[in-house]
Amino acid sequence: MVAWHDPEVELICLRITALLFVMSDAIYIWEFCISSGFDWDHCTGKRPFRWTRIPYFAARYFSLLATLFGIRLSFMLVPTTTCTMWWYLLRAASHLGIICASLLLAIRVFAVSGAKTPVAVILGTTWLATLGALIYGIVAVRGLYAPELGACIIASDHFPVVYVMPAFVFDVECLALVLYFLAQGGRGGRWWQLLVSQGVWYFVVVILAYVPLVTLMLLNLNEGMNQVQHHVASRAVAICATRMYRNIVKFDDVRDNVDIFSIPAVFQNPNHTSNSADLGEASRAAPVVLSRSLLSETNEPVQRTELSFKGEPV
Repeated sequence: MVAWHDPEVELICLRITALLFVMSDAIYIWEFCISSGFDWDHCTGKRPFRWTRIPYFAARYFSLLATLFGIRLSFMLVPTTTCTMWWYLLRAASHLGIICASLLLAIRVFAVSGAKTPVAVILGTTWLATLGALIYGIVAVRGLYAPELGACIIASDHFPVVYVMPAFVFDVECLALVLYFLAQGGRGGRWWQLLVSQGVWYFVVVILAYVPLVTLMLLNLNEGMNQVQHHVASRAVAICATRMYRNIVKFDDVRDNVDIFSIPAVFQNPNHTSNSADLGEASRAAPVVLSRSLLSETNEPVQRTELSFKGEPV
Protein backbone atom coordinates (compact mmCIF):
# COMPACT_ATOMS: atom_id res chain seq x y z
CA MET A 1 0.00 0.00 0.00
CA VAL A 2 1.28 3.45 -0.92
CA ALA A 3 2.20 5.68 2.01
CA TRP A 4 0.77 8.85 0.56
CA HIS A 5 2.16 11.07 3.32
CA ASP A 6 5.68 9.77 2.98
CA PRO A 7 7.94 12.73 2.05
CA GLU A 8 9.35 10.95 -1.02
CA VAL A 9 5.87 10.04 -2.28
CA GLU A 10 4.64 13.58 -1.72
CA LEU A 11 7.62 14.94 -3.64
CA ILE A 12 6.83 12.64 -6.58
CA CYS A 13 3.19 13.79 -6.52
CA LEU A 14 4.32 17.41 -6.50
CA ARG A 15 6.59 16.79 -9.48
CA ILE A 16 3.68 15.27 -11.41
CA THR A 17 1.51 18.23 -10.46
CA ALA A 18 4.19 20.68 -11.62
CA LEU A 19 4.51 18.82 -14.94
CA LEU A 20 0.75 18.92 -15.58
CA PHE A 21 0.75 22.55 -14.47
CA VAL A 22 3.26 23.54 -17.13
CA MET A 23 1.68 21.33 -19.83
CA SER A 24 -1.78 22.81 -19.30
CA ASP A 25 -0.32 26.33 -19.41
CA ALA A 26 1.46 25.54 -22.68
CA ILE A 27 -1.73 24.13 -24.21
CA TYR A 28 -3.71 27.19 -23.19
CA ILE A 29 -1.14 29.58 -24.68
CA TRP A 30 -1.24 27.59 -27.92
CA GLU A 31 -5.05 27.70 -27.92
CA PHE A 32 -5.04 31.42 -27.19
CA CYS A 33 -2.65 32.16 -30.05
CA ILE A 34 -4.45 30.13 -32.72
CA SER A 35 -7.80 31.72 -31.84
CA SER A 36 -6.55 35.31 -31.50
CA GLY A 37 -7.89 36.14 -34.97
CA PHE A 38 -11.42 36.18 -33.57
CA ASP A 39 -10.35 38.76 -30.98
CA TRP A 40 -8.57 40.81 -33.61
CA ASP A 41 -11.73 40.94 -35.73
CA HIS A 42 -13.40 42.79 -32.86
CA CYS A 43 -10.48 45.17 -32.38
CA THR A 44 -10.57 46.09 -36.07
CA GLY A 45 -14.37 46.38 -36.18
CA LYS A 46 -14.90 43.45 -38.56
CA ARG A 47 -17.28 41.93 -36.04
CA PRO A 48 -19.82 43.96 -34.08
CA PHE A 49 -19.74 43.95 -30.31
CA ARG A 50 -22.40 41.76 -28.62
CA TRP A 51 -23.13 41.71 -24.91
CA THR A 52 -22.14 38.04 -24.69
CA ARG A 53 -18.61 39.05 -25.72
CA ILE A 54 -18.09 40.38 -22.18
CA PRO A 55 -17.97 36.99 -20.41
CA TYR A 56 -16.18 35.54 -23.45
CA PHE A 57 -13.29 37.99 -23.35
CA ALA A 58 -13.20 37.93 -19.55
CA ALA A 59 -12.88 34.13 -19.55
CA ARG A 60 -10.10 34.23 -22.14
CA TYR A 61 -7.99 36.98 -20.63
CA PHE A 62 -8.43 36.07 -16.96
CA SER A 63 -7.37 32.54 -17.90
CA LEU A 64 -4.39 33.91 -19.83
CA LEU A 65 -3.42 35.96 -16.78
CA ALA A 66 -3.72 32.83 -14.61
CA THR A 67 -1.51 30.99 -17.09
CA LEU A 68 1.19 33.65 -16.80
CA PHE A 69 0.98 33.56 -13.01
CA GLY A 70 1.22 29.77 -13.19
CA ILE A 71 4.42 29.97 -15.23
CA ARG A 72 5.88 32.39 -12.70
CA LEU A 73 5.02 30.05 -9.82
CA SER A 74 6.56 27.10 -11.62
CA PHE A 75 9.93 28.78 -12.13
CA MET A 76 10.94 30.44 -8.87
CA LEU A 77 14.71 30.18 -9.32
CA VAL A 78 15.54 31.88 -6.03
CA PRO A 79 13.90 31.40 -2.61
CA THR A 80 11.05 33.78 -1.90
CA THR A 81 8.59 34.56 0.85
CA THR A 82 5.90 35.84 -1.52
CA CYS A 83 4.50 32.45 -2.58
CA THR A 84 1.17 33.02 -0.85
CA MET A 85 0.72 36.33 -2.66
CA TRP A 86 1.45 34.68 -6.02
CA TRP A 87 -1.05 31.91 -5.25
CA TYR A 88 -3.67 34.53 -4.36
CA LEU A 89 -3.11 36.16 -7.75
CA LEU A 90 -3.20 32.85 -9.59
CA ARG A 91 -6.37 31.66 -7.86
CA ALA A 92 -8.11 35.00 -8.35
CA ALA A 93 -7.40 35.09 -12.08
CA SER A 94 -8.10 31.38 -12.57
CA HIS A 95 -11.36 31.37 -10.64
CA LEU A 96 -12.60 34.53 -12.34
CA GLY A 97 -11.89 32.79 -15.65
CA ILE A 98 -13.89 29.76 -14.50
CA ILE A 99 -16.79 31.95 -13.39
CA CYS A 100 -16.95 33.78 -16.73
CA ALA A 101 -16.61 30.53 -18.69
CA SER A 102 -19.39 29.00 -16.60
CA LEU A 103 -21.54 32.03 -17.38
CA LEU A 104 -21.03 31.37 -21.10
CA LEU A 105 -22.18 27.79 -20.61
CA ALA A 106 -25.22 28.97 -18.65
CA ILE A 107 -26.17 31.51 -21.34
CA ARG A 108 -26.07 28.80 -24.00
CA VAL A 109 -28.16 26.38 -21.93
CA PHE A 110 -30.68 29.14 -21.25
CA ALA A 111 -30.89 29.90 -24.97
CA VAL A 112 -31.32 26.23 -25.91
CA SER A 113 -34.13 25.95 -23.35
CA GLY A 114 -36.07 28.67 -25.15
CA ALA A 115 -35.41 31.24 -22.40
CA LYS A 116 -37.46 29.44 -19.78
CA THR A 117 -37.65 31.16 -16.40
CA PRO A 118 -37.24 27.98 -14.27
CA VAL A 119 -34.01 27.23 -16.14
CA ALA A 120 -32.74 30.74 -15.43
CA VAL A 121 -33.54 30.32 -11.72
CA ILE A 122 -31.82 26.92 -11.50
CA LEU A 123 -28.72 28.01 -13.38
CA GLY A 124 -28.54 31.38 -11.63
CA THR A 125 -28.73 29.81 -8.18
CA THR A 126 -26.05 27.23 -8.93
CA TRP A 127 -23.84 29.81 -10.62
CA LEU A 128 -24.00 32.09 -7.58
CA ALA A 129 -23.16 29.15 -5.32
CA THR A 130 -20.17 28.40 -7.55
CA LEU A 131 -19.11 32.05 -7.39
CA GLY A 132 -19.17 32.02 -3.58
CA ALA A 133 -17.29 28.72 -3.40
CA LEU A 134 -14.57 29.90 -5.79
CA ILE A 135 -14.11 33.12 -3.81
CA TYR A 136 -13.55 30.92 -0.75
CA GLY A 137 -10.97 28.98 -2.76
CA ILE A 138 -9.03 32.19 -3.36
CA VAL A 139 -8.69 33.21 0.30
CA ALA A 140 -8.12 29.68 1.65
CA VAL A 141 -4.84 28.97 -0.17
CA ARG A 142 -1.40 29.33 1.41
CA GLY A 143 1.85 29.07 -0.52
CA LEU A 144 5.32 27.77 0.31
CA TYR A 145 8.63 27.76 -1.56
CA ALA A 146 9.91 24.27 -2.42
CA PRO A 147 13.67 24.33 -3.17
CA GLU A 148 13.53 20.73 -4.48
CA LEU A 149 11.22 21.90 -7.27
CA GLY A 150 12.37 25.49 -7.64
CA ALA A 151 8.73 26.50 -7.46
CA CYS A 152 6.00 27.76 -5.16
CA ILE A 153 3.70 25.00 -3.99
CA ILE A 154 0.53 24.98 -1.93
CA ALA A 155 1.31 24.61 1.76
CA SER A 156 -2.33 24.36 2.84
CA ASP A 157 -5.69 24.59 1.18
CA HIS A 158 -8.58 24.19 3.63
CA PHE A 159 -11.35 21.91 2.36
CA PRO A 160 -10.57 22.25 -1.37
CA VAL A 161 -13.54 20.07 -2.31
CA VAL A 162 -15.80 22.87 -1.02
CA TYR A 163 -14.92 25.15 -3.93
CA VAL A 164 -14.51 22.40 -6.54
CA MET A 165 -17.76 20.50 -6.00
CA PRO A 166 -20.17 23.40 -6.81
CA ALA A 167 -18.39 24.01 -10.13
CA PHE A 168 -18.63 20.31 -10.95
CA VAL A 169 -22.33 20.19 -10.07
CA PHE A 170 -22.95 23.28 -12.20
CA ASP A 171 -21.29 21.68 -15.25
CA VAL A 172 -23.24 18.43 -14.81
CA GLU A 173 -26.43 20.46 -14.47
CA CYS A 174 -25.67 22.35 -17.69
CA LEU A 175 -25.04 19.13 -19.61
CA ALA A 176 -28.22 17.49 -18.30
CA LEU A 177 -30.36 20.50 -19.20
CA VAL A 178 -28.92 20.98 -22.68
CA LEU A 179 -29.37 17.28 -23.46
CA TYR A 180 -32.94 17.39 -22.24
CA PHE A 181 -33.95 20.41 -24.30
CA LEU A 182 -32.11 19.33 -27.43
CA ALA A 183 -33.81 15.94 -27.13
CA GLN A 184 -37.12 17.73 -27.63
CA GLY A 185 -36.01 19.02 -31.02
CA GLY A 186 -34.31 16.15 -32.79
CA ARG A 187 -34.32 12.39 -33.17
CA GLY A 188 -32.13 9.84 -34.91
CA GLY A 189 -29.42 11.28 -37.15
CA ARG A 190 -30.60 14.82 -36.52
CA TRP A 191 -30.14 14.27 -32.80
CA TRP A 192 -26.41 13.76 -33.32
CA GLN A 193 -26.27 16.82 -35.56
CA LEU A 194 -27.89 18.78 -32.75
CA LEU A 195 -25.31 17.55 -30.26
CA VAL A 196 -22.35 18.40 -32.45
CA SER A 197 -23.62 21.77 -33.69
CA GLN A 198 -24.58 23.06 -30.26
CA GLY A 199 -21.23 22.20 -28.67
CA VAL A 200 -22.49 19.51 -26.32
CA TRP A 201 -19.15 17.74 -26.56
CA TYR A 202 -17.52 20.73 -24.89
CA PHE A 203 -19.80 20.24 -21.88
CA VAL A 204 -18.74 16.58 -21.78
CA VAL A 205 -15.03 17.42 -21.91
CA VAL A 206 -15.39 19.89 -19.03
CA ILE A 207 -17.08 17.25 -16.87
CA LEU A 208 -14.45 14.64 -17.75
CA ALA A 209 -11.77 17.12 -16.63
CA TYR A 210 -13.52 17.62 -13.30
CA VAL A 211 -14.20 13.95 -12.49
CA PRO A 212 -10.60 13.00 -11.51
CA LEU A 213 -10.18 16.33 -9.70
CA VAL A 214 -13.27 15.80 -7.53
CA THR A 215 -12.38 12.15 -6.94
CA LEU A 216 -8.83 12.92 -5.77
CA MET A 217 -10.00 15.74 -3.53
CA LEU A 218 -12.59 13.48 -1.91
CA LEU A 219 -9.90 10.84 -1.31
CA ASN A 220 -7.59 13.55 0.14
CA LEU A 221 -4.44 11.46 -0.32
CA ASN A 222 -2.01 14.36 0.04
CA GLU A 223 -1.67 17.98 -1.02
CA GLY A 224 0.07 17.13 -4.28
CA MET A 225 -2.62 14.67 -5.36
CA ASN A 226 -5.35 17.11 -4.36
CA GLN A 227 -3.98 19.67 -6.79
CA VAL A 228 -2.72 17.41 -9.59
CA GLN A 229 -5.77 18.04 -11.79
CA HIS A 230 -6.92 21.45 -10.60
CA HIS A 231 -4.99 23.60 -13.08
CA VAL A 232 -5.83 21.21 -15.92
CA ALA A 233 -9.56 21.43 -15.15
CA SER A 234 -9.41 25.24 -14.97
CA ARG A 235 -7.79 25.51 -18.39
CA ALA A 236 -10.19 22.91 -19.83
CA VAL A 237 -13.22 24.95 -18.73
CA ALA A 238 -11.84 28.11 -20.32
CA ILE A 239 -10.86 26.42 -23.59
CA CYS A 240 -14.12 24.50 -24.01
CA ALA A 241 -16.46 27.39 -23.14
CA THR A 242 -14.69 29.88 -25.41
CA ARG A 243 -14.38 27.37 -28.28
CA MET A 244 -18.07 26.60 -28.06
CA TYR A 245 -18.82 30.32 -28.16
CA ARG A 246 -16.65 30.93 -31.23
CA ASN A 247 -17.97 27.92 -33.12
CA ILE A 248 -21.58 29.07 -32.71
CA VAL A 249 -20.95 32.78 -33.20
CA LYS A 250 -19.03 32.19 -36.45
CA PHE A 251 -22.40 31.41 -38.03
CA ASP A 252 -23.39 35.00 -37.28
CA ASP A 253 -23.46 37.50 -40.13
CA VAL A 254 -21.70 40.70 -39.03
CA ARG A 255 -24.45 42.76 -40.66
CA ASP A 256 -27.12 41.35 -38.38
CA ASN A 257 -28.28 42.85 -35.13
CA VAL A 258 -28.87 39.47 -33.51
CA ASP A 259 -26.50 37.75 -31.08
CA ILE A 260 -26.81 34.18 -32.29
CA PHE A 261 -25.22 32.77 -29.13
CA SER A 262 -28.06 33.99 -26.92
CA ILE A 263 -30.95 32.82 -29.11
CA PRO A 264 -32.35 29.29 -29.50
CA ALA A 265 -30.37 26.61 -31.31
CA VAL A 266 -29.71 27.58 -34.92
CA PHE A 267 -28.43 25.19 -37.57
CA GLN A 268 -27.09 26.22 -40.92
CA ASN A 269 -24.45 25.35 -43.44
CA PRO A 270 -21.08 26.75 -42.30
CA ASN A 271 -20.64 28.12 -45.85
CA HIS A 272 -23.97 29.89 -45.72
CA THR A 273 -24.34 33.45 -44.46
CA SER A 274 -27.68 34.05 -42.85
CA ASN A 275 -29.60 37.25 -43.35
CA SER A 276 -31.13 39.52 -40.79
CA ALA A 277 -34.66 38.30 -41.43
CA ASP A 278 -33.69 34.67 -40.85
CA LEU A 279 -31.91 35.37 -37.59
CA GLY A 280 -34.55 37.79 -36.45
CA GLU A 281 -37.18 35.14 -37.03
CA ALA A 282 -35.01 32.54 -35.28
CA SER A 283 -34.65 34.73 -32.23
CA ARG A 284 -38.42 34.94 -31.91
CA ALA A 285 -39.08 31.36 -32.90
CA ALA A 286 -38.81 28.26 -30.84
CA PRO A 287 -35.72 26.40 -29.87
CA VAL A 288 -34.56 24.48 -32.93
CA VAL A 289 -34.19 25.61 -36.54
CA LEU A 290 -32.48 22.98 -38.65
CA SER A 291 -30.95 23.46 -42.08
CA ARG A 292 -31.10 20.52 -44.47
CA SER A 293 -27.84 21.66 -46.03
CA LEU A 294 -26.05 20.84 -42.79
CA LEU A 295 -27.02 17.21 -43.28
CA SER A 296 -25.75 17.00 -46.86
CA GLU A 297 -22.39 17.50 -48.51
CA THR A 298 -23.69 19.93 -51.12
CA ASN A 299 -23.93 23.67 -50.74
CA GLU A 300 -27.60 23.87 -51.53
CA PRO A 301 -29.65 26.88 -50.48
CA VAL A 302 -30.66 26.71 -46.86
CA GLN A 303 -34.02 25.09 -46.31
CA ARG A 304 -35.72 25.13 -42.96
CA THR A 305 -37.21 21.98 -41.55
CA GLU A 306 -39.94 22.32 -39.00
CA LEU A 307 -39.42 20.32 -35.86
CA SER A 308 -41.71 20.00 -32.93
CA PHE A 309 -40.98 21.20 -29.43
CA LYS A 310 -43.32 19.85 -26.82
CA GLY A 311 -45.90 19.11 -29.47
CA GLU A 312 -45.87 22.56 -31.05
CA PRO A 313 -44.34 23.35 -34.46
CA VAL A 314 -41.27 25.51 -34.52
